Amino acid sequence: MKVRCDFPPDPKSASAVREIARAFFAPMASAESADCLLIALNEAVTNCIRHASTPFSVEMFDRDDHIEVVIRDFGLAPFHVTNYELPIPGTCEGKLGIPLIMSLTDSSEWHSGNGTTVTLRKVKDRALGQRSQPLELTASMATLC
Repeated sequence: MKVRCDFPPDPKSASAVREIARAFFAPMASAESADCLLIALNEAVTNCIRHASTPFSVEMFDRDDHIEVVIRDFGLAPFHVTNYELPIPGTCEGKLGIPLIMSLTDSSEWHSGNGTTVTLRKVKDRALGQRSQPLELTASMATLC
């Protein structure tokens, strides 16, 4: 199963992403695992809105043994996580999102090129790891995509 939605670079988009993701994750992950992935996803989306300031897309995949989320923006500034440095405590705001994302997911990747693509993965932890019922987008959720 796959869900793909496009969003404007508006802070309200983060709420829409969370609503759709929560419905997608629920049948496959415990509340704790879903919350971890939601927080990581929210941080990645916030970075799109704050730094890229371009429309962005979110794709969610139900893989055999894990949930995969891909966030793509079309910002012009390249971002390389290998060059990322943690801030010195008390010297600046921010810069804690990347370590937060890394600690809340089982794997995460960043690629820059034509914008930035962030891929988040979390191993399923429900019995059998399968969706118990098909995902149904509500009318309000569908208008968010």
